[in-house]
Amino acid sequence: MTKVQSTAPSEWRLKVAAAFLLLLLSISAQAQACHQDNPLRSTGTLNLRIDNDMFGGIGQDQGYSNGFLVSWVSPNLVNYRDAPCLPRLVRGLNRFLTVLQPEGFDEQNMTIGFGQMMYTPNDKTRSDLIKDDRPFAGAMMFSFGYNARRGDRLRTSQIRVGFVGPSSQARQTQNWWHDTIGVDKFNGWRHQLRDEPVLQLLHERRTLDS
Repeated sequence: MTKVQSTAPSEWRLKVAAAFLLLLLSISAQAQACHQDNPLRSTGTLNLRIDNDMFGGIGQDQGYSNGFLVSWVSPNLVNYRDAPCLPRLVRGLNRFLTVLQPEGFDEQNMTIGFGQMMYTPNDKTRSDLIKDDRPFAGAMMFSFGYNARRGDRLRTSQIRVGFVGPSSQARQTQNWWHDTIGVDKFNGWRHQLRDEPVLQLLHERRTLDS
């Protein structure tokens, strides 16, 4: 009998993540090309943020071992649905997210991001289930956010979608990094939280200090 091999769930999730990173790069390139049509002459910004427990003191991470976020902040936009510096796919998506989009502000832009986070208990040597500490967990998230400012008032709305569990590839990422820097691996990843979808809605309003 011929055995048919199918693509593992983790593989297609990696392909989705890679496609999203390519989308961020293409968005940044498109903003560079169209910035001459923007009255504020801004091309947007591509950012990379890295969090790691080695940057802080012992115990400061509270189980948050590592994380990264690749994000793009758009130029200032007149609106979110007809901005020429946004790809057509993003403009189309924005038509369904109008409830999150601020209006009537002096400055407004959009953020698009992709990130991975991993959480581990304190004892890296144990391979059994540790019931009295934070569980092993990894998450992979995609985000779309809307920022606005008027005077000293700031407003941010964001939607995040993704998944937590083995398909986030957190275990593989941590093992690769520990191999690279010559550090012992955590032994309990087989007890990590199972695959589950994640949906987050965030809204924040702030007033800048004068």
